[in-house]
Amino acid sequence: MRLIISFLLFVNSFTTYSVSKSERMESDSSSEDSMILSPVIIPYSSLSFADKLDKTTSSRWYKMFYITAPLAVTGVIITEQDKQFNSMREEYMPKFSQCYDDYTQYAPAALMLALKSCGYESKYSWGRMLTADAFSVAIMAGTVNLLKYTVKRERPDGSANNSFPSGHTATAFMTATMLHKEYGDRSPWFSIGAYTLATVTGFTRQFNNKHWMGDVMVGASIGVLSTELGYLISELLFKDKGINRRSNNLEFDFKDNYCPSYVGTYVGFSFIPGSYSLNEGGRITFSHGAVCGLGGAYYLNPRFGVGGRLTFTGVPYAVDGVAQDKIIATRSALLTLNTSYPISSRWLVGLQVLGGYSRYDFDDKQMFVANRHNIAAGIGTNMTFLADKNICSKFFFDYMNQPTPKSLKEGEIHVFNFGASINIMF
Repeated sequence: MRLIISFLLFVNSFTTYSVSKSERMESDSSSEDSMILSPVIIPYSSLSFADKLDKTTSSRWYKMFYITAPLAVTGVIITEQDKQFNSMREEYMPKFSQCYDDYTQYAPAALMLALKSCGYESKYSWGRMLTADAFSVAIMAGTVNLLKYTVKRERPDGSANNSFPSGHTATAFMTATMLHKEYGDRSPWFSIGAYTLATVTGFTRQFNNKHWMGDVMVGASIGVLSTELGYLISELLFKDKGINRRSNNLEFDFKDNYCPSYVGTYVGFSFIPGSYSLNEGGRITFSHGAVCGLGGAYYLNPRFGVGGRLTFTGVPYAVDGVAQDKIIATRSALLTLNTSYPISSRWLVGLQVLGGYSRYDFDDKQMFVANRHNIAAGIGTNMTFLADKNICSKFFFDYMNQPTPKSLKEGEIHVFNFGASINIMF
């Protein structure tokens, strides 16, 4: 929460504390003449909470950093959990080896150029689009290579010392953001497809044991931010030239009867408080671990929706105070009931009720036996920021209750998860 508040205050420093109303035309009932009203300046202090929140979070700089800053900061923080994420990879897919990520990183850009070449109108002209894309590539490549050969982090498979950040992931999210900017306002499925491919590319880099999770998250943030900066530079150069279509911001308003259906990926931290008694004697305690997964919901109306979530967690543990070089891994398939309430045109708060199937997977087959399959249930809350017509970010906190392995005397285990997710809205 401190990170979120600090980020909002940082971006707020780039905003001004006044709001100008656009000039309006009013008709005179006794005349066909119209008069134009002068701009009305409303002091920031007199704005409502919702208007203040929208004003702060609608600034150009906030929109540029709304996803990239949380991704980058979380990616750096989560490097402490890289071994837990890698342990989950070793648990679930130790022999995974595919090369399709060498091609999916370029797929959104290839589709964008193909659509443009076939005459399907994009948001910007050829000149403006290519200029923005060229600056995006230059910024991304320069940043990635500078960090790779400055940090010199070893790859998980030990093949090289240029793991941080992931260049494949940076390229994939850069090209996905390009396609989103050019065609996302035509259909949300362009954005959904582009970011799905980018996400698959990022996870595949970790599945191939070429990158740590922190490498992938920071790479994603670099890719998105590079494109944002590239398009900002082209805007400064071209100004109002080369624009084929203009977006209508009213389409993004949560308060405008908007159904916040979404699908996306999330990553964060998992922790199990307290200690538990082992049947064979001794006590087990858990450290904070990692959680990642996929989730989404379809809203039947602006307030209520149904959805699902696929979750993977990995939590290290200690027995009688001695840390074990192992994790308890859990995979869950959950159904969700969702409700949301807008607190401004771009922000809403939400609640979830979760329930479904959970399975334990243990490195230590002798200590933890039986009772691997369980029914899990929980409740969660989240806050959503609608940054664009098709993109939102969520900060979530969940509590899950599920039966313990039979190796533990206690009948249930309490799991808390928190983190952030990036979602495509439709």
